[in-house]
Amino acid sequence: MSGTTGMLAFVINGGSFRLAAGLLRQGRTMHTVDVELSQSDPKAQAEVHRLPWGPSLSLVPWNAPAPQGCHKIANSLAVGAPTILKPSEWAPYGTTVMAEVVSAALDAAGVPQGTFQVVQGNSHVGGMLVKDKRIRAISLTGGLAAGRAIAAVCAEDFKAAQLELGGNNPVVVLDDADLDFAANGIVELLTQLNGQWCRALGRLIVQGNIYDDLMAKVMDRLAQITLGDSLSPESDMGPMVHSAHLAMLRGRIDEYVSQGGVAHSSTPLPDLAGNFLAPTLITGVTSEAAQEEMFGPVATVHQVADDAEAVRVANGTPFGLEGYVFAGNEERGMAVARQVRAGGVKVNGSTMLSLNLMAPRPAWGLSGLGVEGTTETFDFFTNSRVVGVENFSAAGLKAVFG
Repeated sequence: MSGTTGMLAFVINGGSFRLAAGLLRQGRTMHTVDVELSQSDPKAQAEVHRLPWGPSLSLVPWNAPAPQGCHKIANSLAVGAPTILKPSEWAPYGTTVMAEVVSAALDAAGVPQGTFQVVQGNSHVGGMLVKDKRIRAISLTGGLAAGRAIAAVCAEDFKAAQLELGGNNPVVVLDDADLDFAANGIVELLTQLNGQWCRALGRLIVQGNIYDDLMAKVMDRLAQITLGDSLSPESDMGPMVHSAHLAMLRGRIDEYVSQGGVAHSSTPLPDLAGNFLAPTLITGVTSEAAQEEMFGPVATVHQVADDAEAVRVANGTPFGLEGYVFAGNEERGMAVARQVRAGGVKVNGSTMLSLNLMAPRPAWGLSGLGVEGTTETFDFFTNSRVVGVENFSAAGLKAVFG
């Protein structure tokens, strides 16, 4: 759970706000462009200003509402946009506490009342906010259905939209990989945040000659996972978010089993009330049948013959959020990773952290629209305005362009 711990520590220490403030201090909202077309004309200097679109709406999911909320509102507020944060109705408390801290800081700085607001409620409330004509930019981290609905509304009056959606993420294990290291990474990708995160393991793709040994190691490690109370320091995993989500995941497992799949789980269930689900790997299902995101500790397993087939299977869904490659030879791993159709692909990595803090976090296909990132989200909440004095003459232009 080191990735989760690191992410939470970053949020608690105000990391998102520090980064956004740093971009503001560096002058990211204004720069100049100088062009000299000819000796006879003076330089043409233009100011490029980045200005807020207007009031913004940030929608964050139940699995990491405070970290996601901090990232979005820090950048929206930094560029000067009035900001509304709407968390999922399944996880309202963390964002409420975070909002109290942010609001106190804004009040102390003399920021006008109402510049930042938190609105709680269900999808109906979110829908009203999305449709409000005053909202000019919407940043969503959520599911495909919500993303499609928001994109349709934004298209009506061309609101800016940043949509980070789901993923059916491939984890490719090449036959020269360190199997113990890969097995640890696979378990981490299956169990972090109880498997309920958009970059979790969706499809495990393994070259055939290491398949049996790797599966044995993975199942052995899963048997050591402790399912229990989320607040207990002895627990490695807690329950699913609610009973309907648990029922959906069990239904998906049953569906794969009815198609000839075999469900494998070795994690003991606790003697507790709650929506507990043992991490489950499903073998015997075709890659063509494993198209949809699970969003839980459930993944399908697929044997492949070589690197080329691994890439083909990895790219075999309409999603493209994240990918992972485990390889003994890093150059070989990088060669495979460069062919995976995803916004980010890690070689020999399995944490929740970005490869680089300043790297973009893009999405391909049904995994989203637009790009998130330290600078990318800052820029998203703005549009450009170019201002300057025209100093060109017709004679000067003719001399340059003929």
